[in-house]
Amino acid sequence: MSKQPQLLGYTQTSKDGSAMSGMEMNGKGLGKDSEGEEMMASNGRPATASTVDVDNVDVSADKDGVDEGEKDKKKEEPQKMVGNLEIFKYSDCIDIIMMILGSICAMCHGASLPCMIIVFGSMIDTFVESKKFEYFLLSLNSTYLSSAGLTVNGIIKEPELLKPHLNNLTTYYNVTDFTLYNDQLSNDLLDVMTEFAVYYIAIGCAVLVLGYGQVVGWVTAAERQCHKIRIKFFSNVMRQEIGWFDTHDSGELSTRLSDDINKIHLGIGDKMGILCINAVKK
Repeated sequence: MSKQPQLLGYTQTSKDGSAMSGMEMNGKGLGKDSEGEEMMASNGRPATASTVDVDNVDVSADKDGVDEGEKDKKKEEPQKMVGNLEIFKYSDCIDIIMMILGSICAMCHGASLPCMIIVFGSMIDTFVESKKFEYFLLSLNSTYLSSAGLTVNGIIKEPELLKPHLNNLTTYYNVTDFTLYNDQLSNDLLDVMTEFAVYYIAIGCAVLVLGYGQVVGWVTAAERQCHKIRIKFFSNVMRQEIGWFDTHDSGELSTRLSDDINKIHLGIGDKMGILCINAVKK
């Protein structure tokens, strides 16, 4: 930005060039001095056309003021941290009951996976025992079994077919350990698999109901609390003086009313149920 002298006024002169009256420039009168010489402006021009030299104007004070104002705007107030339990300060008895029920449903929901693992392990043990029983039948005298009209596959399907021949196997073939046969006789493979299928169906239905209870409990309690926070925030904003709105943007208020409270909703909503599920799983 070029700095040019600014014309403020003029000085009336006579025909002989002497100043009749002087205009004031920068607070100083213009005219003849005691020796009759015309005063000159700081840029060397005659005072008959009053000028101001802005080359030496001190604007550092204004710049410092602007810089300080910008620094004040850039400074952000430190955010206050909220405790883990303080975030639930707006909950009432209904919210607490719903959160407790949601936590119980979430923990039972998380316990469903270990239960499924236990059932699956028991089912694998049943298959292993069935295979051991097959190896036991193959170890018996095949000549005797064929003479009695028995087959391995037939005995596996109906273990009771071998029961009349246990004494003969003990007497003539020294077979004394019938533990695997007794286990297979008491636990039919088809009946055991049917029982495991019922277990899986029951666990699946329980997971469906408990998951629904978990989401309803925590999300509903979070929505009720966030609604109270919005009302409190809006009422506090409306109680502020007019000058307070000059220092706060309208967009900031709407952002805090929507985005910030939505973050609280996400934090105390379904994520708390997921936390309970993972705590039980581990």
